[in-house]
Parts: sequence; C-alpha cells; structure tokens
Amino acid sequence: MTPNSVTTDRLPGQAIDPGDVVSGDDEGPDPAERGIILAVQNGNHQAFGTLVSQYQARIFGLCLVILKTYAEAQEVAQDTFVRAFAYLDRFNLDQAFYPWLATIAVRLAQSRLKKAAQDMHRDTAYLAEPSRQGVVPQSPLEGLIQDEARRDIWSRVSGLSEGQRTVVFLFYREEMRIADVAMALGVTEGTVKTLLHRARKNLREHMSGPTVPDVSDEEL
Repeated sequence: MTPNSVTTDRLPGQAIDPGDVVSGDDEGPDPAERGIILAVQNGNHQAFGTLVSQYQARIFGLCLVILKTYAEAQEVAQDTFVRAFAYLDRFNLDQAFYPWLATIAVRLAQSRLKKAAQDMHRDTAYLAEPSRQGVVPQSPLEGLIQDEARRDIWSRVSGLSEGQRTVVFLFYREEMRIADVAMALGVTEGTVKTLLHRARKNLREHMSGPTVPDVSDEEL
C-alpha cells in the first residue's frame, strides 16, 4: 500500500533516517493513534490511511511554510508520508507520533531547499538572468487562512527566513514544545529560542497591529 495523496483544502538539509527520530519524553502517544500505528506495524497497511487523513493538512501547511510554493509543498508532504510508512515498523510506540512525522517533513523540506540552492548556483554560472526561485506574488499560506488579521500575520511570517518562519509555525500554530521543535530542525533548544526571539523582533518592526505573542524564557 502507498499513502493517499496529500490535499490542500485546509491548513492544518540534512538527510534523515526516520527510525532515528525520537520525540520528547514527557509527551506520550494518543491511545487511539497508538492502536492504529500498532495495527500498521502488525500488517494492516490500510490503517495507515487514517494517519494520512488526520495529518495531511498539517504536514502540507508545514511544508508550505518552509518551501513557499504549493507544488513543492505537495511533493514533500507526500514524500513525508511515504517515508513515514516505510519506517513505521521502527517507530517507538511510547512516543507521540506528530513530532516524529513533522521532523521527517522538516528535514525533507530542508533537503529540497538545499538542492534548489545548489541547482540555482550551478545554473547561474551559465545564465546571466536573475533567478526567480521562491518568488511568489502572494504568500501561499495566506490563502489557506480565512481570518483577515491572522492572514496578515502569517503573510508577514512567510517573509521571515526559513529557520524563523519554521520555528514560529511549529511553536505557535502547531503548539509543539521547544524540545520537539529543536528535534525537528536538528538544532539545540537555545537555537530555537533565539530564532523565536528574532522572529518576534522582526515581526514587531514591520507590523503595527497584533503579532505573535511574546514568550519569556520561563514559558519556553
């Protein structure tokens, strides 16, 4: 069986071996979700479709934040579920599933960005015209968010650096713990806090209205 295609109807690099990914030890698995994963591990491959349906929009949204184009986000989201399915037999049932899945998505998206940068560098050695890589007339993420104020915030977030917008999305929208965000990006918790601080500072400098809320080190 292969995972279902990823859809885009709602919002929710370093190579990685998903079997090596672990999640924070204080965040346990959902019992029902654990049962689904166990069923897949025991040979009921059709049950994986339930996980795809549950998380496809969130994973697509995460990939879109990093990659900023619909087509690439769809491809990487689909690759995320293919990779997760292939390595699910090595998943630790005592972990939470989404941080593990998000880590795969982030690393695959980072690899895609790295390859795109390498290709662009190679091509510009022969072509004089400027690259249009990553340039979009409007933030794709903006189109997935209906509330006007929130849409404005996330359109601003899309203009941040890849690292800053990824940590903002994972911490604020996905409500992942600092430890799990650090795991997903392959960096230290201190680096995540620094990226969040810089992101908030950049957003405050460019917005007169509400921004993502400030968070103290104690709250982090």
